[in-house]
Amino acid sequence: MLMVKPGLPYLDVIYRLRQASNLPIAAYHVSGEYSMLKAAVERGWLDERKVALETLTCFRRAGADIILTYYYLNKHALDLKRGVRQASKRGRGGGGGGGGGGYGAATPRAQP
Repeated sequence: MLMVKPGLPYLDVIYRLRQASNLPIAAYHVSGEYSMLKAAVERGWLDERKVALETLTCFRRAGADIILTYYYLNKHALDLKRGVRQASKRGRGGGGGGGGGGYGAATPRAQP
């Protein structure tokens, strides 16, 4: 497994690793990235569901098989996981299958 940490600033690295390797790729949505989004949500600047879905979808589109995030596993997180899967199926994701949605939760990418 190859892990990219922090994830958001290195989406291009995730993409390049996906092109160069068949190993599973993990993106770590680090606490600073999570805290930045939570602070903006608390101030009313962002819609949490939309920004979380977009953030997690970015990792999938870049090619991550596994997403480690601080969004905890509850009804909200499961809703995000469904959203990432739907985005992947519409061609916005990095290929077939899952996405993150819970600390350490992931669904493996379908192999070509």
